[in-house]
Amino acid sequence: MKFYVGVLALLCAAVCVSQAEAQNMTVVLCSKCESLINVIYETKPNAEICFSAEVQNIGWLGIGFNILDNSKLPNIMDMADFYIANFQETGSQLTVIDDAWGEQIPFGGVPSLDITVGGQDNVIPSSFKSEQANGFTRFSFCRKLATGDAKDHDIVLGEDIFLLAAFGSSQSFQDPNGYHGGNKDFVSVSFVNTTSF
Repeated sequence: MKFYVGVLALLCAAVCVSQAEAQNMTVVLCSKCESLINVIYETKPNAEICFSAEVQNIGWLGIGFNILDNSKLPNIMDMADFYIANFQETGSQLTVIDDAWGEQIPFGGVPSLDITVGGQDNVIPSSFKSEQANGFTRFSFCRKLATGDAKDHDIVLGEDIFLLAAFGSSQSFQDPNGYHGGNKDFVSVSFVNTTSF
């Protein structure tokens, strides 16, 4: 699995969507954060979409999705669908990737796990991997484009959706000392069918 760092941001004012390699696409976020967040995605023929995320930071890392509705601004986390990698300790393998839902989150608050608010965990179990090494945190997972879960947002290829990303200094996003602060970003993207390249 390849990750692309740094220089792509020089080519983009806010967000860059480019073909990284055959069947992969890259989105670069967080140009004003302490470190760039790179998200690579790839669609699968069985109506799945897979994501890999990387940041130059040791701590939790998450991405999310929200419907393209400007009334959500500035609280883009409200009613958002999150996938967050948490680690047990520095250098450890992934302890858990949380499928979470943001609903009425107070400032500095955290999303709730889907399974605690009437939803389901929709990460495909065999798909997630993680790594913390050489100052970087990376994780990857797959999910269905349409999960059928009220606490997820369907991803419709070719339609705009908000892509969110954030990271923190603690190993768990639920740690009150690990609040992302300014290390967050969101962009409007339109995911494409990468199997057509």
